[in-house]
Amino acid sequence: MPVSASGKPQAVLELPAGLVAETPALWIPSARTLSWRLRVAEPGEGVIGIRIGEARYEKALASPRPLVRRSPVRPGRSWIAQFVYPAEPPLPADGVLSEIAFDLRPATVALPGWTVREMLGVPAWMTVFFLFSILFAFALRKPFGVTF
Repeated sequence: MPVSASGKPQAVLELPAGLVAETPALWIPSARTLSWRLRVAEPGEGVIGIRIGEARYEKALASPRPLVRRSPVRPGRSWIAQFVYPAEPPLPADGVLSEIAFDLRPATVALPGWTVREMLGVPAWMTVFFLFSILFAFALRKPFGVTF
């Protein structure tokens, strides 16, 4: 496996249209993990490729609207991993990767002392907008002379 002087694997990330890498690769030596932060720019389906030397590894990704759960891991050859994540075929036994995993987190809205997450498929920003609309409506009902 080709590595740099720091021991970081020389991997190239190949992304489908509609997916954007927001950060360069982050190498965590103690965990032997290479991470990228990806953002969905346009909904769709595709295959993410990771090229290490001459070998290419793939992981399917679907980003439809509304979001649909997909296997977060493409497992290695372990039968336990294949049992837990059966949606995709295992990685080759002679490859250098043990698994490809996504940490799929919905977007959040952070306010002082409060973090809003997606609930029941409703985006976080929509929840915040609704709550602030109700609060301002009640706060401004007397100045505007609104009665119920």
